[in-house]
Amino acid sequence: MRSFYESFLAALVSFTRIPVRRPLPDAAFRNAVWHLPTLGALLLSLQAPVLWLFSGPQPNPVRAGLLLLLPILFTGALHEDGLADVWDAVGATSDRDRRLEIMKDPRIGSFGVLALIMTLGLSWACLSSIPEHLLLPALLVSQTGSRWVALAIVSRLPYLTRKDSRAAAYLPQPGLSLGFWGATCLVIAVTLLCLPLPQALLALVLSICLQQLAWAYLRKHFGAYTGDFLGAIIKMSELSLLLFFFWAFRS
Repeated sequence: MRSFYESFLAALVSFTRIPVRRPLPDAAFRNAVWHLPTLGALLLSLQAPVLWLFSGPQPNPVRAGLLLLLPILFTGALHEDGLADVWDAVGATSDRDRRLEIMKDPRIGSFGVLALIMTLGLSWACLSSIPEHLLLPALLVSQTGSRWVALAIVSRLPYLTRKDSRAAAYLPQPGLSLGFWGATCLVIAVTLLCLPLPQALLALVLSICLQQLAWAYLRKHFGAYTGDFLGAIIKMSELSLLLFFFWAFRS
């Protein structure tokens, strides 16, 4: 239990802006990534007051905007930064090494801006249109499922090490570890509890398809993953699951 608690605190340090005042061992950080779906569920503690304060039967664009803003504040725009970096690199060139250089550049280009606008804009449109009684399930399933997609990549590919990178020492080795299976069980349970069985199965199949597509692309073009790729995968998978909700429960 102690190692589980320490790895959860390490996940807060690594993926959120929540301060943790106690020192943590390196082993805790190597297991921190498996808590990503749990952090996605934890976001609901911030979003639930917004759902309550802005409740109403009509579509509410302000509520949708706040529901998108809170995760950005929670993570410090960590995943949005990865999304912009990846699309800047992919849109600018087909050369592998040049793409990696662009992803390290702190400046944002036109492809990154467009990716952020389209991803956040479509997510806002979905959250504005999904019926109110489905918003909590939509948030929970999309925020946990999208992070599971990223975990599947971590379990199947190595981290792309660079000369100036120290992140590899704090990431797990590829493989189906206990942490991965625990996160998988959490996502399956959340999906089955939140949705009717047909839609739940479709959402799980969609998540599997998303990780397979991401894995195939990364294996072909890079043979590994980076933190930027994980952030981009999370945001694009989250949008895909929100679009699924919009499609599956449209009136």
